[in-house]
Amino acid sequence: MILASERARFGMLFIKVGLVPELASTHLLVQRVGIGHAGEMCLTGRIYDANEAAAVGLADHVVAPDDLMPHAVALGEEIAANPGPQLRMIKSLLTENASETDLDAVQRRESELLRECWRSPEHREAVQAFLARSAP
Repeated sequence: MILASERARFGMLFIKVGLVPELASTHLLVQRVGIGHAGEMCLTGRIYDANEAAAVGLADHVVAPDDLMPHAVALGEEIAANPGPQLRMIKSLLTENASETDLDAVQRRESELLRECWRSPEHREAVQAFLARSAP
């Protein structure tokens, strides 16, 4: 997740100094914003303000500068309120499956971890809490 201050600026400035992008940024940027926006960013070297970046999918949240840290902390707390093992599993699935082209492999990974979740104490506690209409 990318949180940005309204003052943030984004750009792929490599072309402006006679270079090409590095560190797999062309792959990661295409995944994030699509080939069209990634191409425009890399080929023009233009600077994008935070709202433009959000409009193309480069930023997920744009907030006032003074709200950036409180927003980040609140988002972190919201995530951290969920079961740790399942958070790690989801992060692993997102990372491994992001560029996977074999949907059978994607489903196999998900099914393996889903079966593991069904046996977990976190799942049992959440189901009991749901049935009791309370928080786990």
